[in-house]
Amino acid sequence: MERFRSTVSAASVKQFDWTKPPGVTDAQLLPVVAEHLDVVIKSATNVTDFSLRNSLKRPQGSPYTVYTVHCQYGEVSWVVVRRFNEFYDLYKQLAHRSDIDVNSLPSPPEKTWFRSVKASLVSKRVAQLTKFMQALVSISSVRQCPVVAEFLEVSYYSFVKELGIKAKEGYIYKKSKRLLLGGSWKRRWFMLKENFICWFRDPCEHTPKGVFLFDSTMTVARSRRKRFTVHSSNQNVTLELKAESYRYAEEWPQAIAALASRSSYVTVTNQNHGSFGSFAPVRFGCSAMPLVDGKETLQRIAQSIQGARSQIFIAGWWITPNLALIRDGNGRVTLDELLYNAACRGVQIFVLLFKEIPLALPLDSLYTKTALMKLHPNIHVIRHPGANVVYWSHHEKLIVVDQQVAYVGGIDLALGRFDDSDHALTDPTASIWKGKDYYNPRIQDLKDVNDPWTDLIDRRIKCRMPWHDVHVELKGESVRDLARHFVQRWNHDKADKGESEQVLLLPHTVSSQHVSNVPSFPQWPLTTSVASQYISPPAASMVHTRNLVIQHHAHPYIPSPVYHGPLPPLPAAVAAASVPANQMPLIPIPAMTSSHANQGQFNSPSLPLVDSSTPPCYCQVVRSMGSWSGIKTESSVQNAYIASIESAQYFIYIENQ
Repeated sequence: MERFRSTVSAASVKQFDWTKPPGVTDAQLLPVVAEHLDVVIKSATNVTDFSLRNSLKRPQGSPYTVYTVHCQYGEVSWVVVRRFNEFYDLYKQLAHRSDIDVNSLPSPPEKTWFRSVKASLVSKRVAQLTKFMQALVSISSVRQCPVVAEFLEVSYYSFVKELGIKAKEGYIYKKSKRLLLGGSWKRRWFMLKENFICWFRDPCEHTPKGVFLFDSTMTVARSRRKRFTVHSSNQNVTLELKAESYRYAEEWPQAIAALASRSSYVTVTNQNHGSFGSFAPVRFGCSAMPLVDGKETLQRIAQSIQGARSQIFIAGWWITPNLALIRDGNGRVTLDELLYNAACRGVQIFVLLFKEIPLALPLDSLYTKTALMKLHPNIHVIRHPGANVVYWSHHEKLIVVDQQVAYVGGIDLALGRFDDSDHALTDPTASIWKGKDYYNPRIQDLKDVNDPWTDLIDRRIKCRMPWHDVHVELKGESVRDLARHFVQRWNHDKADKGESEQVLLLPHTVSSQHVSNVPSFPQWPLTTSVASQYISPPAASMVHTRNLVIQHHAHPYIPSPVYHGPLPPLPAAVAAASVPANQMPLIPIPAMTSSHANQGQFNSPSLPLVDSSTPPCYCQVVRSMGSWSGIKTESSVQNAYIASIESAQYFIYIENQ
């Protein structure tokens, strides 16, 4: 067996611990047993190789035997179909590696020249391959090899529960888009999840190179030979793909179609009660709490940011970095301080800013982006759109924390929005509204917002304009719909603006109820009715609790661990820019209620986090988007308005800013 030794140097050998991705803790993984991986070959079936069907000797193709490999890792099970040659090639690749003792490898079954196995020999060959694979995966150094991960269709994020169930994975050739020469084919590792497809350079890669979100307009179609396409007319995206074999060209489209048919984002248009043309279906079991005026809204947002564990999404028309979210006679807590502290805990923060036309709006989004990004490397900011969009704006005000609690409505994280039900007109001592936060656009419009501590109007003789608006605190499955909306916008804006340094985001799963009846094991040959064999049901229990230690990492789509310990001090430059000299010392943020205390825990995707103090309700996310922001025009907000007005029975109340 020494003849299989390779010239691969030790420095070039990749190590791959697929039991735990970097920066991911046990609490964020599906329940698995670290050293327990069971591989069993349970059946063998003869199928036809259509690549030889044009041969004069084999007009109907050539039969060969495939083996159904059942993998069990803790409570997670999945199925892989392999030919005998693939088992033998796996052995040869392992023997070539310089970090593996070839003498420790079990010998593979004897290779034959026959492509198919006689029925009388099937059970013997199945037993031989099972023994061989079980001996292989029992070797620690073998389990860390990327070739084993490729063979078993496993990558770094296969078992991250927030991304959904373990489904089909593997290499596919993807056609890149180029203006010249018609593009080129690149081999990429594809991962299929219940609501999206993403791809990487290889199973060891940490950062996705692309994401395709499922929606109601997606189609999967076979084309000529080994090629197939996945298309979304809504997103105007087409994936041109080419499988490595004719069998894979049959498996992948049917696996995608089977899983997509169970996605609520694909079947949303089939709802009997109507969907208003929204991308998201109606969800039940959500809690929606109205928050009237800025004081209550900003305080609840501050509490959620303080309890963030993994991610914070913020989309805003206008954001003031040093806005005081909590303020009273004892002191105040500002947005940049909260975000800085969260980033120091390992939380990844993503901010989408409307890029204004400076001559028309004095928002100074460039100042906001600069101020936020200099706080910490874990804070990422994109301004959108470019100069080609004049007549529209991103006017949403959205905050999503850990993809479990969201705030959406009409209150910006900006100057002038803090107010309460008293709507005070004056503040001569600047005890509540400092600098330009005390303003009245009817008297003087904003300017020089990068200098927020200088008064804009004379507060001794001129009153401020009160600000009355409403926000909603949302929990439950609709939060994942809002997070998906942000992910879709972020990924589009990253590509549209050429922000190559920014990462792509992956949406968390909404619910696994719609895939609970998927069979665990497949039948062969593959047919449309059983194509869902590549889908494994989620584990019965996915909640782990343990003390975690901070681990900084660069994979923001993976939940970060909880940090228990003192926070580093705010940088001096930031502190000087955020806190005026005459401001009182910081006070602790008011204690979070019981409903907020668990916001950051990683609950099972099928168990929405709902505030028990608020009765459950039906909820649907509606939006307004156009082609310049990522999709074909969606006007579900307008449709919902019209439907509500037309169906009114008693009265209609409309309040406008």
